[in-house]
Amino acid sequence: MEPINRRRFLQFLPAAAAIAAIPALAACKKDLSCADESALTADQKATRKGVQYVDTTMTPGKPCSGCKWFKTAGAEACGTCEKVPGPIHPNGGCLAFVATGS
Repeated sequence: MEPINRRRFLQFLPAAAAIAAIPALAACKKDLSCADESALTADQKATRKGVQYVDTTMTPGKPCSGCKWFKTAGAEACGTCEKVPGPIHPNGGCLAFVATGS
């Protein structure tokens, strides 16, 4: 087997770091639920239903955390949204998604 030289090691390092971080990121939001609508009015619940909000997006690359309307409350807490009332999961999704920077 060929020894790894410095250049190959430096090329491999970012990919290895990204792969190592995936389980940590998944674990921090795994048990978080932002589906509690008990404090919302009927109109607010209707708005959430109308934009088809879900705690886990079904659209790859479009989580709430990447939306310009999302306001984070930290990795372990539900955030808020300028368009969707109530608690919003960072990995959630809805029809009101607009990518950050758009």
